[in-house]
Amino acid sequence: MNRFFANMFLFLLVFYALLFAQGTPHTMYGTVYNEGGTYPVASCLAFKVFIVGKPDTLFYPADYPTVNYVEGSGNWIAEISSLNEQDGDVFVVIFENTCSSYVGYDTALVDLSGPSQDMGIVFLSHSAGCVDSRKVKSFDVQITPAPFNGECEINITGEGKVSVKVFNVLGQMVEKVCDEFSSGSLVLKWKPENLPAGIYFVKVKIDSSVITRRVFYQP
Repeated sequence: MNRFFANMFLFLLVFYALLFAQGTPHTMYGTVYNEGGTYPVASCLAFKVFIVGKPDTLFYPADYPTVNYVEGSGNWIAEISSLNEQDGDVFVVIFENTCSSYVGYDTALVDLSGPSQDMGIVFLSHSAGCVDSRKVKSFDVQITPAPFNGECEINITGEGKVSVKVFNVLGQMVEKVCDEFSSGSLVLKWKPENLPAGIYFVKVKIDSSVITRRVFYQP
């Protein structure tokens, strides 16, 4: 078993251990990349997760294994029952690569209809900036269907100036979907033209908040 599959096995082992250790706790998870497409080294990565308006915060690596990171696959996971989550709460994860000063963050609305939520991809960079929890608003992005073969629907919840861009796996922007104002909810259609099948990243920005979702296009 090579290193990649060993790391994936470890990640899944921790994931299911957290999932069943306390009945059905809620977990948030995703993947983190450095700018340029490499995974952060575990000894360099620090991150914290919290729910806006609630006092508790979980830290990696201090709160391992409740929060965990697998270097070989870039996967992170947080079991958040200790944060007293409720449906519709704003969840925030903030990353820092202490070896390169890269930073990044993501937000999502807690959805307790299932035991876990995939928050997709976070890219760390020098320009990502920091998030002020007092300024985080309800902001979420859902893309359906997944995968898609003609066009997909991008559902955005949030208020402010919206920018939607699509990137390929090399980090190259392939299309700018919109640049307009949202008064609370926005539904967009994206129909790739002259693009090959594969994985793409839809980066949605409202004011200073950013969410990136991974989609698979199969024409």
